[in-house]
Amino acid sequence: MARVKCDYFSRCLMENTDPLVNGRANTLLAANQLANCVAQATGDATCQISQKGVNLGRSNVNASAYSACMTALYPAGTCTRDLNSISSLCKVPLYLQGHGAAGAPCTSDTECVGGSCTITNGAACGVCAPYANADGGVGSRCTRDSMCDPTRSYCPGSDGNPPGGNTTCQSFKALAAQCNQSGTEVQQQEECGTGAVCSGGLVSQNRCTTGKLEGVACTKNSFECARSGRGVTELTCATTGPNTSMCTRAYNTTAGGSCGTGETTGGFNNAPPYCLESEFCSSNVCVNRRVVNQPCTNDTNCQAGLRCSGNVGSRFCVAYGDVGASCTNTNECRGLLTCSGQQCVPTLAALGSPCSTMNNSVPQCAEGYCEGAGSAIGTCTALKADGVACARNSQCQSYSCNTTCAHACWQD
Repeated sequence: MARVKCDYFSRCLMENTDPLVNGRANTLLAANQLANCVAQATGDATCQISQKGVNLGRSNVNASAYSACMTALYPAGTCTRDLNSISSLCKVPLYLQGHGAAGAPCTSDTECVGGSCTITNGAACGVCAPYANADGGVGSRCTRDSMCDPTRSYCPGSDGNPPGGNTTCQSFKALAAQCNQSGTEVQQQEECGTGAVCSGGLVSQNRCTTGKLEGVACTKNSFECARSGRGVTELTCATTGPNTSMCTRAYNTTAGGSCGTGETTGGFNNAPPYCLESEFCSSNVCVNRRVVNQPCTNDTNCQAGLRCSGNVGSRFCVAYGDVGASCTNTNECRGLLTCSGQQCVPTLAALGSPCSTMNNSVPQCAEGYCEGAGSAIGTCTALKADGVACARNSQCQSYSCNTTCAHACWQD
């Protein structure tokens, strides 16, 4: 249970099973690249540090909540998943709880209780700090929501990028209070607090209202339907009949559902409801993705592992190129491959293999670091132990370099 991030949340597993999660829709993982992908995911600094935090008891995993998330992500014997369930069950605070009080060592907010983790730029470790004040005054500076008491306050703007580069924790607004007065942050619903939404659309007279539940009548593009947090939009107000709209799941859970009749902004990339991953939206109805040699207009018309190729008016579903296949651009190659020298070649290299950090035609290291690279070709080399001379954090097992690899708190 301690292997929180290294197993199920790796990009490798997602790319092998999910047609829409990787950078290019439908590509799936290149057949011989699974080992390199797993090595990269399990060797990732965030993955290693998160796992160690659990092992050291700085945070603990809620087994039942974690299991519920995993079951939703990877349902047995089917590719049909309820993405609304995933968004509600797989929030990290639900299955990972911190134990660190103020002043305790930490590597992330999830290791602290009643506060957040303050880390100096470039360091792997920090200390737990109490929540910032919620009054907007002295001691209330924040850069992300997790620095503010979640029962009564939030940090304005997007996490890590607050307005003007810095801002202060603000108390939740009361129901009927004006919100989103700039008319630019419809998806930033946290200012109205738990259970409430900022409704009204892109206008200056938005008001905090109680979010409407699934099946309740609503007005499209007023964003009245309940959502569980910043950028999390489980419901959309969708047209369900003549002059009728109601709060509807943003992701379908059954085949052949309606699609594309919901709100067009407010955190959505295009109009929901969205189809099952085995379907695509055609004339507001979800239909099965197409197989090899069937006609298509874009990649999302085709089944996983296929792309839409050809000239306008004469396009068909064809397979993505695996290692060694001819290509003219990277979009023709499977996941973790790039097009170089008119061939699909791997983007990741194993330990001891040639690598580069700057040359896109030469793979980057799946694990370790690229020794002697720069603008030249280097070799993938294992990370250095504590006390060994280093030039940068990424060369060290501790991910902390100060002329030599320094011992980090998460290694204790």
